[in-house]
Amino acid sequence: MLFATDIASRGVDFPSVDWVIQYDCPEDVSTYIHRVGRTARYKAKGNTLMFLLPSETKFIDKVKQRQIDLKKLTAAPNRQLTIKPTLQKLNAESNDLMHLAKRACVSYLKCVWLMKDKDVFQFSKIESDKFAESLGLATMPQINFANDDTVQLTGTMSRAEQRAARIQILRQKANARKQQRQQEQQKQIWDQVSEGESIGDANSDHDSNQSDKEQVSDSEDDYMVKVPKSRQTDIG
Repeated sequence: MLFATDIASRGVDFPSVDWVIQYDCPEDVSTYIHRVGRTARYKAKGNTLMFLLPSETKFIDKVKQRQIDLKKLTAAPNRQLTIKPTLQKLNAESNDLMHLAKRACVSYLKCVWLMKDKDVFQFSKIESDKFAESLGLATMPQINFANDDTVQLTGTMSRAEQRAARIQILRQKANARKQQRQQEQQKQIWDQVSEGESIGDANSDHDSNQSDKEQVSDSEDDYMVKVPKSRQTDIG
């Protein structure tokens, strides 16, 4: 059994793959096709199973538009098991596992938030509290969305934690604006320096031309001095 991310969906050949199980909804239909393409190679047969949230069922219609038939399966209630108590016990006994569980929770929710297809990936419909509990967490970890301070921070955070999270987001946005202003100021300085160098070059050329004219004038004076008086009289 191989657990892998989408890095294994393209360019890697795994012979004799019988099952491809997609525990999360793919980003798009093309990703779905590449994932399931790891099985049923050449003349072999294969199977694939995909888990979807109730809010992600629109993805089924997108797959069917590509002429791909899917069969819906429903687990028997009397055969469903939960491992939540076991995960809670493991997290309580190991700080490392607790840290990994929090990171997994935050990474998943941020991934859903960043998905482009908002018809399928609806962040507001995810029950983040229950998702955190499924990972053996007692409370929902704090999440900061640096790109949007209007996101409702879901979970069981206190008001103080929510306020601290929003303040952190505002600080990040303020720092980003400060850096942008500094870059614009530096660009203006460089433009002024470049413009000054161009003016300096022009003045240098002007001084050079003026010097050439003075040299020509001096040579003319020398020439006039050397002309015989008789010739100067004739010219006059």
